Amino acid sequence: MQDQAEFRNFLDVMRRRRAVLVQSLLGAICVALVYLVLAKPTYEAESLILVDQAQKNLLAADPLRSVLPADNAYVESEVEILRSPALALAVVNQANLRDDPEYGPGPAPLDWALDALGVKPLAPETEFETQARVLDRFLDHRSIERRGLTYVIAIKVRADTPVRAAELTNMLAGLYVETQVDQKIAKSLEARDILKAQIETATTAVQDARAELDRINAQEQLELLAARLSDLETQSNLQVADSRIISPALPPLNPSGPSAAFVMLLALVGGVILGCSLVYISEVYEDGVTSAEQLADLVDAATAVTVPNVRGRARGHGAPWNLVVHRPLSPYSDAIRRLRASVDRGFSDTAQDAPAQAHVILVASSVPGEGKTALALSLARVYALDGVQTLLIDADFRHPSVHEYAGTRTEVGLADFLRAPDQHELPVLDDPKTDLAVMPGKRDAQLATDDLVRSRMFGTILSSARRNFEVIIIDSPPMMPVADARYLAGLADTVLFSVQYASTRRPVVRTAVRELMDAMPDTANMVTVLNRHQVFRPEYGDATDHKVQGFSKPTGAIRVEPPNA
Repeated sequence: MQDQAEFRNFLDVMRRRRAVLVQSLLGAICVALVYLVLAKPTYEAESLILVDQAQKNLLAADPLRSVLPADNAYVESEVEILRSPALALAVVNQANLRDDPEYGPGPAPLDWALDALGVKPLAPETEFETQARVLDRFLDHRSIERRGLTYVIAIKVRADTPVRAAELTNMLAGLYVETQVDQKIAKSLEARDILKAQIETATTAVQDARAELDRINAQEQLELLAARLSDLETQSNLQVADSRIISPALPPLNPSGPSAAFVMLLALVGGVILGCSLVYISEVYEDGVTSAEQLADLVDAATAVTVPNVRGRARGHGAPWNLVVHRPLSPYSDAIRRLRASVDRGFSDTAQDAPAQAHVILVASSVPGEGKTALALSLARVYALDGVQTLLIDADFRHPSVHEYAGTRTEVGLADFLRAPDQHELPVLDDPKTDLAVMPGKRDAQLATDDLVRSRMFGTILSSARRNFEVIIIDSPPMMPVADARYLAGLADTVLFSVQYASTRRPVVRTAVRELMDAMPDTANMVTVLNRHQVFRPEYGDATDHKVQGFSKPTGAIRVEPPNA
């Protein structure tokens, strides 16, 4: 069960951060496409060599030995000889690869960095270092492999042009065969020199022999050695390599690299790895709240309510705050009603202290963009739809938007009235969808906004509203940027603290809650809201999404008999 929960949590994180994952994939694919367009194509030629000891000793006395095939150990030994740096160095010298622009030394990577910094290399590269760098590049461009368990060895060399690739491949194969013949000749000549020394010793023995029998034996030994020497000299001139080229390299028609399929596959894998890494880093850095349990533990509040994200999912009913009117059985509407139940539960605990006063609810958040205005309007409409006399006050004077969300227009706002009460009437608008009363804010740039909410006139307005309404909801500015909400919290009976799902960092939430707690009255309580919770669950009981199927025609009256006495 724990593994399943962790897997669901992983999928939830990937879904929330899918934009990062998609961007990483697209970035990796773009880099791969640019590389495929700009990369210089390479060509790979192939030559095949057959390793076979049969019929190579032309003077062998035993004919059966001449037809024995090479064993696996011998073939593997030849593969290692082909891979030896000595044979590759012979190709480097014969092809003069030091002057080749592809294999030539060129500037060292450190030289590029020093040149970019305007610093000259400390010491010039030696001849040995130049040769070693050219050899390493050629070794990287050539490939030697045995074809399965056969006696065939494939030699491959990559180059920038098809002709150059075939030329270097055939040169490597030819030098291998020539080296094999030279080694066999050198072995025969070495044996010849040994026999010559033995012949000289046998000649001296013949000359020094005193007895006739000793002289005859020494003479026979001398003749045998002379015959063997003649065979060796003949064999050294008839040496044939144990391996032969059965398929010389031809210039390839198509480039061997870069492989588009391999590059794109590598880009996809790299994009996924990079995306997952960035998602992990983002999750750790942002440290957002992703569950009501986390929010309750973080804030140490008794109640935490989750409100789902419905952006783009309203299906023709407009913004989320309209769902409580048009779709009362939607998950969003149910969440707002659960929120109201939590508020009412706290209100019932304190209502006995001031039964004749309206309940003031302050909707606050840490930073902008956490959906508190939508939350305030939705909750106010739920109260109004239930017949509760409700007033919604827009106290966010820097960015007032309640009247725009509600679909009303005004030329005068609460800020105008607070600044010049003798010149304006107190603005109170009717919500076009419910019986909700709305007091718009209107931006005011002439006074500090915290002066407006701390003014005596604002307190007078709130006291009058308490006598004429049952519920007053105040939409406040965010806590961290401005000081207004700190003063408004002192006037509230309940504070709804909105935290955007997986967005607001936990240290920011702690700081904002601590400051709110300090400003709230001792009798006030706090309800936390995890807003815009991005979970996809099947909707339950939303009648607007289903057609009610009735009877096509009456099937008869249904009679209910009263129970027997």
